[in-house]
Amino acid sequence: MFCTISGTMPEQVMRIAAHVRHGKNVSSHVVIGPLVWQPKGDDRFWYFVIASGAGKRARFDQIGSPHKELAEDCRLTLPLGVAQTPGILIHILDDELQMARLCEALWPSARTRRIRSAIQTERAAASAKVPA
Repeated sequence: MFCTISGTMPEQVMRIAAHVRHGKNVSSHVVIGPLVWQPKGDDRFWYFVIASGAGKRARFDQIGSPHKELAEDCRLTLPLGVAQTPGILIHILDDELQMARLCEALWPSARTRRIRSAIQTERAAASAKVPA
């Protein structure tokens, strides 16, 4: 799911939390990643990824806004909405690679390995470009 934040924050948070917890065999783990951005024209689009799972399959949802403060507020408030369901373990991480490693451990699959490997490759390429 890709969701651009709109409406009131409580409505938005509860809608996202319901989506994350929807389905059969839903994992007791929810992983909330760091706030990051990507270019969108001359501006930035701010987003975070929330991971959950059903059975052994991971699900990744991107939640964002062109407004950094709105995306930040949603990321910080979302655990309160998700925590309305008893027995949930919420992991809040500020590093994409840590998130990918945790997701790979929770929901091992070719997809989670590919995500973790892509982030490691991106980091290695970026560090190789940094002059000593």
